Amino acid sequence: MAAELVENHSSAASPQERKENSDRDLLLVRCAYEKEKSISKVSDISVGRSDYSIGDFAEDVKRTCAREGVDFDNDTFNELVG
Repeated sequence: MAAELVENHSSAASPQERKENSDRDLLLVRCAYEKEKSISKVSDISVGRSDYSIGDFAEDVKRTCAREGVDFDNDTFNELVG
């Protein structure tokens, strides 16, 4: 009976994380959070208002984002609202 050959990789170097990817991912998460926070602010203020359309809501969110220095993106807005 022959013994199986087992390779030992315990001394192999572990892969280095790419700092630029983790920084970019953190920035994306932070931006999404800021956008969601802006949408929530406007939503809290506008709940229950009569004759308040989704267009009015979008404009108010755009203004809030501009005032807070957050880039407004239609696709992200639609994802968060939809």
